[in-house]
Amino acid sequence: MEDTVKTGSEVLMNTYGRIPVVFDRGEGVYLYDDKGNKYLDFVAGIAVNALGYNDEGLNEAL
Repeated sequence: MEDTVKTGSEVLMNTYGRIPVVFDRGEGVYLYDDKGNKYLDFVAGIAVNALGYNDEGLNEAL
């Protein structure tokens, strides 16, 4: 995890504060970090869908 966070701080613009977390996977509206902690993902950004993660219907369509 430390390598990923360090690389991110080197290559991404520091436009806002970041927390030292590395997301491992997503299911529905939840994200899980590399330590197994569960986070509610309640934001949608530019160029992303708001259908959640690993949506069965979307996966089949793709």
